[in-house]
Amino acid sequence: MKFAKYIQSHLNVKLFLAFVIIIIVFTLVLVAAVELVMPNAFEKHLQFMNTLLVGNESALAEHNFNLYESFRAAIYESLEFALPISLLFAIILSVFLSREFVSPIKKLSKISYQISEGKYDQRVSIPDGLEMDEMDELKTLAINFNHMASKLEMSENQRRQLIGDVSHELRTPISLIKASMEGLIDGIITPDEDVFYQVQVEADRLTKLINDLQELNIIESRAYKLEKINSDLSQVIYQVIQNLSPLYAMKAIRLINHTKDSSFPVEIDIDRIKQVLTNILANAYQYSDRGTDVEISCEPKRGLIEVSIKDHGKGIKPEDLPHIFTRFFRADKSRSRNSGGTGIGLTVAKQLVEAHGGKIWVASEGLGKGTTISFTIPMQN
Repeated sequence: MKFAKYIQSHLNVKLFLAFVIIIIVFTLVLVAAVELVMPNAFEKHLQFMNTLLVGNESALAEHNFNLYESFRAAIYESLEFALPISLLFAIILSVFLSREFVSPIKKLSKISYQISEGKYDQRVSIPDGLEMDEMDELKTLAINFNHMASKLEMSENQRRQLIGDVSHELRTPISLIKASMEGLIDGIITPDEDVFYQVQVEADRLTKLINDLQELNIIESRAYKLEKINSDLSQVIYQVIQNLSPLYAMKAIRLINHTKDSSFPVEIDIDRIKQVLTNILANAYQYSDRGTDVEISCEPKRGLIEVSIKDHGKGIKPEDLPHIFTRFFRADKSRSRNSGGTGIGLTVAKQLVEAHGGKIWVASEGLGKGTTISFTIPMQN
């Protein structure tokens, strides 16, 4: 069984065995042909030898010549019998090999051309019910090709989505700035401090959006290198809490740190993990009510450190949970961009956590029941 699976999953072995079969069949056919033709020829010559017992030398020489010619004729007759059969078998096997090997390659070529023309939904058909160790190189290539096509389709969809999202995000501040400037030029709006302040706020929103998009592009394209060092995650969390305490104090939200009396050795890029924690805590701040708590805890689990940030704020509807880490997504559609961020922070956090070899997820029991965002980081070896 294992040998059969080995043959099934290796194209080079299949080709080798195919040609071995051709050689074996050719040899068997040749031997069979010789066995069928040669006995009859030699029987005739043996009968003729009896007449030479009383013959002369000239007759013997002539017989030797005839024997040689008959032997050659017998060999050629054998080959004439064997070669057509072997050739026919080789043609049949070649047709089978062509179907087995060349046809999938042609399909790959055709579909790759269609994808290059923008048809990103095209895929190579693969037989169902096969395990990975039962697939040869061509089927494995088809699977990897489909995976590549899916990635290209996803990238194209993300590109289109990004263009739409950015256009939507830019439209509001640009429209407000344009309306304010036109009103000032036409004399409809009185040039006072409030007008200039509003224009500055919208300009700041544009600047922040552009900076966040640039940061997201760097993160998603992996155009950076993690500078990992041995660290104590509890100390990193403490530093981030210290930085955000003034912000949380503005809404009287308590930051409860359950990690301050523990040590969690990890190998991380400190600045990037600080960015992850800051983005998650900033999101918790935006969606928490005044006077509530936000809790941070860590727990070792099978070679990983699981960090959990729990707020007691607005919560998330079940249908929104799969989209929390999607760029520009906002669970609370009623909140304006003025009261929140650009909707990119959690997307960046997800990318950075995965770059460290961890996972990130969100949990919420529903609206009004708070949210917990958790992520893992491998422990220090």
